[in-house]
Amino acid sequence: MMAGFGLLWWLAGTGGLSAGVSPVLMGLGAVAAVVLFVASARRLNRTGEQEMFQRTGRVFMLVNLGQVAGIFVVVAVANLLDAQTWIPPMITVVVGIHFLPLAKAFGMPEFRWIAWIFVAVAVLGACLAAIGLPLPVTLGTVGIACALVLWGYVGWLLRIGPATAAGDR
Repeated sequence: MMAGFGLLWWLAGTGGLSAGVSPVLMGLGAVAAVVLFVASARRLNRTGEQEMFQRTGRVFMLVNLGQVAGIFVVVAVANLLDAQTWIPPMITVVVGIHFLPLAKAFGMPEFRWIAWIFVAVAVLGACLAAIGLPLPVTLGTVGIACALVLWGYVGWLLRIGPATAAGDR
């Protein structure tokens, strides 16, 4: 799942780059996401995900509904204020913060690290917006950084193995 979300961030981040570079980077991101997805599906598939989701499904649903609502609010307010360059960093804050309740619900304290790294990336993106850099720069910066964070997390899970990834910490 994280590999797929990483791909979405990657595509958002690389989509606004120059015409010669963007398709190549988008393609490389797709390959990276597929490799991570397949590797994690094979290696981590039997780590108690089904039981964990059944136990925490309600929290997961509510947190993600809140995340979607937060994203809609960010986009609406930024558009009302004609501040589109602020949309990527503010969405990054919303997505980052959504990991905090999931860390507790899933018993995965590393989600807190993802949350705070996303917030740090958002601060960087906000600084870029504040100095007047265009939307492709803020989107590219936060999109690529967030993709690398999520893919790094998948790589870390693959490295530590299924038993530890299942919450046996």
